[in-house]
Amino acid sequence: MDAKNIDIQTLQADIQRLEDENATLHSELEGYVGDDGTLSTIDNLLDAAQNFITNGDVTATGEKLEAVSEAVDIETSSEAFKNLYNTLYELIGTPLAERYYNDGLTAYRNGEYNTAIELLTKAVYYDETNVDALYNLANAYRLNGNPDDALDMYNRLIELFPDGDRASRSKRYIEEISAGGGTT
Repeated sequence: MDAKNIDIQTLQADIQRLEDENATLHSELEGYVGDDGTLSTIDNLLDAAQNFITNGDVTATGEKLEAVSEAVDIETSSEAFKNLYNTLYELIGTPLAERYYNDGLTAYRNGEYNTAIELLTKAVYYDETNVDALYNLANAYRLNGNPDDALDMYNRLIELFPDGDRASRSKRYIEEISAGGGTT
């Protein structure tokens, strides 16, 4: 009788261990196929590529690439995934950066700073060498009452483009913000 009780307890422990392992594997599988899982991310990247090839719509392709980059660390992805992402990014980057910059500049000039920040952030994302986009983004943050973000952008501008008028103006704005002003 004692031997049978031990066998039953052993089997019950095995069942519990297998149920736990099954739950873990099910959770991992859901991570691959769920709404924000690996397969979904791959589908989004393929959808972005198909959209660009078929329609040439850089805006829709950019939105899909942005969703992909938010869902996964591109640098730790497979080479094929990374190569496709980077190829699409290079193909759409310049025209999309120009579009976001122009729309962001219009919003900035109209005093629509939240919209300007959103659009200029995307312009800088797609073209980090656009000193005007970076400068206007910093100004939009400053004028929108976000001094910390403005300081970050001005410092980034000075770091990337240390010479020139934009860097000089950025230094003056940094001094103003640091002195407690800076929204003029």
